Amino acid sequence: MSTPTPTFWVKKHPSPSALATALVNLPVAAAPGEYEQMTEPALEAWKAAELAAGWTPQPEPAPPESVPASASRESVLIELALATVSEALPAGLTDEHIAAHIAGIADPLARTTARLESQRSVWRRAHPLIGQIGAALTPPITSEQIDEIFRRAAARDAAPL
Repeated sequence: MSTPTPTFWVKKHPSPSALATALVNLPVAAAPGEYEQMTEPALEAWKAAELAAGWTPQPEPAPPESVPASASRESVLIELALATVSEALPAGLTDEHIAAHIAGIADPLARTTARLESQRSVWRRAHPLIGQIGAALTPPITSEQIDEIFRRAAARDAAPL
């Protein structure tokens, strides 16, 4: 019994002769006619012919930098203060600003919980309070800006003193 030849699903650019991506599995949301199934030898021969005809492969885009799950409270606050100056983020990103936001929470239990959560030594990026504080600023801090603050804070945590 022979081993089956692996096949690839090839997505083509709008130009019918340009290769975009070769995949082992066809994506669920693939449009009919968007992909063509080829064996590995056929795929390699097709790519060689495209290269000979002047096709230039585009590099794969860099994957987005991962966002750390957490960072120390101190590092997040330092990076917020630095970003306020260097990136024109809203002023007031300090312990006092966070305390003022928490003091404005109407529900006493939620307010106490938020106050205690904000005093933790490690802040989790996914904690709802992080997004709430960012959204409460004028103008609000975007999720992408918060992600970058956490990346920098985690790098600060990892750096030797």
